[in-house]
Amino acid sequence: MTFKESLRSTFVDHYYRMDGEATRSEYWWFFLTYCLATILTGVLVAIVALVTGLDLMLLTTWASILLPLALVSPMISLWVRRCRALGQSPAQSIAIFVGLFALSMVAPLGGMNPMALDLGGWGRWLDYVFYAALIYSIWVGLRSRRGTASPSE
Repeated sequence: MTFKESLRSTFVDHYYRMDGEATRSEYWWFFLTYCLATILTGVLVAIVALVTGLDLMLLTTWASILLPLALVSPMISLWVRRCRALGQSPAQSIAIFVGLFALSMVAPLGGMNPMALDLGGWGRWLDYVFYAALIYSIWVGLRSRRGTASPSE
């Protein structure tokens, strides 16, 4: 699946729909698009804050809320379709996604997350769990079909 086909499938054909299965290439093209959108948003926020004199932290907070909100529907549908291709039920896939999303909000990430500064020793454990969940999501993207890991897809 090419980049253009992947974006069409994710953002047009399956924006709200969770039927069918997603290929590895569709999963990774979306991941790349999300990373590029995050970087571009960060650059634009910095430029806007510099030019207008607005508070950088306020703009960053709003951008970090609005970008995931704009992409949450295609992200969930893609995740469910990718997990379905690997033999998981949609309910199980959504539960895992919600867990990953919740962890990304509360995990201290090496002490960098201001929301988790007061967690003390629990923060380190949340870091470990978050990194394990991140590794799991990468594994979902790398697996080929139900139980196999061949590079043929």
